[in-house]
Amino acid sequence: MSILKLFSKFAVPILLSCYFQLVTAQVNFNSIPIKKEINSILIANPKIDSIHIQFFQNTPSKLEIFKESNLVRKYKNRKDIFFYDLSFEGDKLLLSDDFPTIKNLLNKNLATTIQKPETVKNFKLVIGKNYSQLRDSVPIYGLYPTMTPQRKKDLQNFLSSQYKEFAKEVFTKDSVLLFQAIVDKSGNLIQIELLKGRRSDFYNFILDSYRYYEKNILNKTNTTTGKSLLLPAMLNGRPIRSLIDMYVRLNPNNTISISSNGIQRRLRIKNYQEKVNEPLIWW
Repeated sequence: MSILKLFSKFAVPILLSCYFQLVTAQVNFNSIPIKKEINSILIANPKIDSIHIQFFQNTPSKLEIFKESNLVRKYKNRKDIFFYDLSFEGDKLLLSDDFPTIKNLLNKNLATTIQKPETVKNFKLVIGKNYSQLRDSVPIYGLYPTMTPQRKKDLQNFLSSQYKEFAKEVFTKDSVLLFQAIVDKSGNLIQIELLKGRRSDFYNFILDSYRYYEKNILNKTNTTTGKSLLLPAMLNGRPIRSLIDMYVRLNPNNTISISSNGIQRRLRIKNYQEKVNEPLIWW
């Protein structure tokens, strides 16, 4: 028997069993200690159809909020789906603005309030009006736009070194900025827009420094060589225009850190104009 056949016979079922342990299990809604908080959220937001919280190792890791179920179930209207990657600081900021009561709910130790086998640590909690379910935790697949690790390190080092000179003239307390941008087919950032933070001296410093870095330092080559700042999203083996959110933080020690997320972004750029021949693909 070939190695591939052996793998498919034994390894694949083992891997799948790591994810599919529950199928679908009903949870007694009245037995959830945070029932009052959940009901308050649904009453305050009557258009919410359901809240999906994905857990990894008993910790909330992903959040989806569905509105208008008849549209959302068919994925026809992405404007009625809100997705948050809870490991991304930028999404935590947006969640605090979009649904502050749900953000507060996630701060509680939710896993301890759910009756389930102790061995099940990766799962999804689905909460609707007067019902709740446990489902299997399914990983998100897709080739979303990402920042290459080396380019991220290089950009952070460049911004941090530039800021040392900038800080001699302008005093700035630790600050946070959240941007959204279009990622074109070559991995370039275009139409950058500020989502969170102030248009301060620090904001101007970041944009001016990035433009200089992009023009004079960053090698503009084909993305397949791995020399671009970003790897574009892929669909059917081809690069496409997509969205990415970028979180920039000025740390207390005057270094600058950057993180980004291109998974299931919500279009937040105002006055965005679609290109006929290059449509924006967003999930």
